[in-house]
Amino acid sequence: MVHEKQQYFIMKIKVIAAIILLGLIIIPLVGIYTYKRYGIEFQDDTRFEASGTSGIVYFGRGEYDKAREALERSFEVNPDDDSTILQLAMVYRFLGEYEKSELMFQKAIDRNPDNDWAYVDLGKLYRNWSKYEEAENMFKKALEINPQSEMAYSYGLGYLYLNQKKYEEAENMFKKALEINPQSEMAYMGLGDLHRLIGNSAEAENMFKKALEINPQSDAHIGLGFLYLAQQKYDKAEDVFLESFRVRPKSDISLGLGYVYLYEKRYSEAEQMFKKSIEINPRNGAYLGLGKLYLTQKHYSEAEEMLKKEIALNPQNNDAHTTLKEVYQYLRE
Repeated sequence: MVHEKQQYFIMKIKVIAAIILLGLIIIPLVGIYTYKRYGIEFQDDTRFEASGTSGIVYFGRGEYDKAREALERSFEVNPDDDSTILQLAMVYRFLGEYEKSELMFQKAIDRNPDNDWAYVDLGKLYRNWSKYEEAENMFKKALEINPQSEMAYSYGLGYLYLNQKKYEEAENMFKKALEINPQSEMAYMGLGDLHRLIGNSAEAENMFKKALEINPQSDAHIGLGFLYLAQQKYDKAEDVFLESFRVRPKSDISLGLGYVYLYEKRYSEAEQMFKKSIEINPRNGAYLGLGKLYLTQKHYSEAEEMLKKEIALNPQNNDAHTTLKEVYQYLRE
């Protein structure tokens, strides 16, 4: 049973979120997310203010550098606050500062070794970092703690195997998540990405739309946008990306829009979007987008520079390696 004081602070968080909602359309419910996900309780006003809540507000607005600054200040004031530690780890991960993120997740796990969510989030960090063996170990550790962890199957192992092109294993993980929770938005998103990658466009679209039925603010918009990109339905792709931003302003649609504008030969707009995406997270593949853009424009030296940056950040990006070889062919001519 939630204590009266906890109920007061949950209500306070909801009021704050409602005020922000008027100006920004939608923002995550700040401290409630952390409360539900990690079981962290706020005991008094001082701890509430020191918990890094303002950092999460900035994160929800898409002001990621401000989020980091706010959370780092909070961490300096109270380095033992579990909420701040986990929030800071996630912000570092989102910004592509993987070494810092790893240290914070490890600190969180050392303090709460039975927190299955922390293992899932650390596993995602390792997956993004292309440290697949470490990622798999973290997801499996989460399942040891909580065998009914839907997210360890979908958000974790499913997407890990998808990244490794182990499509059958990935499908099994997403279906396992649906056995645990038939309304798993993440599992349907994963199946959508799976079918998109193997060329089953109709089923991919169906899966993404199921995810959106469950949660209209879902990142399934992004997957659906890239599906339409692959089908050369550029107008539909642009509409879906913009809809994602409308319902969820912190969505990073810049990478997707960059490719829409590249393929539509709107090169100036494409360059702007790719650079914006890099500002948000330099590891999300936007250097590859710039490399392709500069190659198309026959700016071979610039293309080479961007592709080398992409490979340095994501060594297993085969598309970047292939595109760089194409650039070298032109440079030799």
